[in-house]
Amino acid sequence: EQNVTSFEVRVSLSDPERVLRSGMNVEADFQVGEVKNALVVPTASVVRQENATGVFVPGNNNRPVFTPIETGVTANNFTEVKSGLTGNERVLLSFPPGSRPQSTPRGGVFPGLGGGGGGGGGRGGRGGGGGSP
Repeated sequence: EQNVTSFEVRVSLSDPERVLRSGMNVEADFQVGEVKNALVVPTASVVRQENATGVFVPGNNNRPVFTPIETGVTANNFTEVKSGLTGNERVLLSFPPGSRPQSTPRGGVFPGLGGGGGGGGGRGGRGGGGGSP
């Protein structure tokens, strides 16, 4: 199939109902860690600018202002913010018309993903347990 990646792994499974058979395909999620009470932002809001990682937040007159952040774990379309934000900020996912910063590519924050549109954005949140921040 197209856009399918396969990995061979060795696992130990419990199969008390004896439904698993040799050669069967399975889908599995691997929990590699847990981060509790993490401040997270949508991964799509995280950008690189002048060798710094950060997000854009609304500034004076809702003009986008780059805010450097230190990132941690990325999972399920969210990225942990270790420092740089308090959790009360709105982060921009797109820019209001006429407010795109000069250094941002014409197509938006990430080339090919579009941009412009409405003000877009959301507040950071606190992740729960599990494998995601």
